[in-house]
Amino acid sequence: MERKIKVAIIDDHAIVLEGLTKLFNSKQEFEVVFATTDGRQASEVASSLEIDILVLDVRIPGLDTSRLIRYLKEKKPELKILCLSSFDSPYEIAELLNSGAHGYIVKSASTEEILNATQRILSDGLYIDPQLKIFDFPQKVSEILQKKLTQRETEIARLIVKGLSNKEISRLLQISESTVKTHIKKIMEKLNVRNRAELATEVLRDGLVRESD
Repeated sequence: MERKIKVAIIDDHAIVLEGLTKLFNSKQEFEVVFATTDGRQASEVASSLEIDILVLDVRIPGLDTSRLIRYLKEKKPELKILCLSSFDSPYEIAELLNSGAHGYIVKSASTEEILNATQRILSDGLYIDPQLKIFDFPQKVSEILQKKLTQRETEIARLIVKGLSNKEISRLLQISESTVKTHIKKIMEKLNVRNRAELATEVLRDGLVRESD
């Protein structure tokens, strides 16, 4: 029998916690092994449980989510973390990604989208809710990127930050996946980042600073 994907959920709203638990347990490939409304129990996730992905409410009173994410990633570097929120502050998103989160999705997302985000994180390492307007890439952000990247690289960077996988970028731009990978390697070298999450954070940080000028 194929090993199930072990899920932990932390959300201070009991009804949300119950809904997410039922959602994941209803799918054959998942198994919820830890679910709590108490963010203070999060250390148990890192220290005593074998889990693959954590779905984390980022607005739990009294909990420093970014600090928690950094702590969990130190304890379990392979752990995937999907942040769940009712807000879409670009500063918050950038901070969470920089701390080590692999995705950000709003609570108004459908159950199908939550599952899609989970699968994307498990396979590609980055998911950002397409509903978030900050990822529409305003002109200033594109101009900033084009100072460092070619037009094609800027286009691919835009799609990465929107959460598209290599296969989706390949299909959309009508180029091979190997070509996409080559472009991504060059983008990461130019922006001095190691992965998709760091790329998104770098783009957000640059864009946000200059949008406020």
